Amino acid sequence: MILIIGAGLSGLITAYRLKQQGIPFKILEARSRIGGRILTTYGKDDCPTEMGATWFNGVHKNLIQLLDELEINYFEQYMTGTAFYQADPNFPAKSIEIPQQDPSYRIVGGTSALINALYAKLEPKDVLLNQKV
Repeated sequence: MILIIGAGLSGLITAYRLKQQGIPFKILEARSRIGGRILTTYGKDDCPTEMGATWFNGVHKNLIQLLDELEINYFEQYMTGTAFYQADPNFPAKSIEIPQQDPSYRIVGGTSALINALYAKLEPKDVLLNQKV
């Protein structure tokens, strides 16, 4: 039996790969939810807002392979033109031109879609929440 500490992305992928090999495991997660630093919240009209990991690009080959394996769609993030930011609330917002860069991508429905897909491949009895170590 292998004990995995944390039901974040690394813990869930590890559990998923162990299950594929028929190796028994348990995940101990301190929080009352899975996902670790990945959390997608949904606002008006179910618009996803990422509270953690958001973008990835072509150098993330293992992530792209996993998304393809789990049949999770992703899309190119629009990253051209002008961006506005306000570094300090005491000063007005400034605009900058976004420099040319390699494409970035986002997961359809939010990054939590990856967390939920991995969890769906596991047995709920193997993921124990509220388990501080």
